[in-house]
Amino acid sequence: MDEPGAPEDLTRRIAHLAREFFLPHDVDRTLRRVTATAVATVSGADSAGILVVEGKKTFASQAGTSDLPEQLDGIQEKLGEGPSVRPRA
Repeated sequence: MDEPGAPEDLTRRIAHLAREFFLPHDVDRTLRRVTATAVATVSGADSAGILVVEGKKTFASQAGTSDLPEQLDGIQEKLGEGPSVRPRA
């Protein structure tokens, strides 16, 4: 079995995730699979989330693997700056 974080492990996980996209799931379940796979695959990652832009200045934190991504997204939205909001601000 591949060592977690090894290139072969990453390739295998991405291939598995790609196959999952072809199965009928709702968007929330798909996003949760993406964030869970990111945490399992990225060395040193403790948590992950997806910030969805729903307008010029409206953001929605989704599929967090813990409360931390939503808290950090809220801070970025409030301040109007940060890596998740910079492209839209």
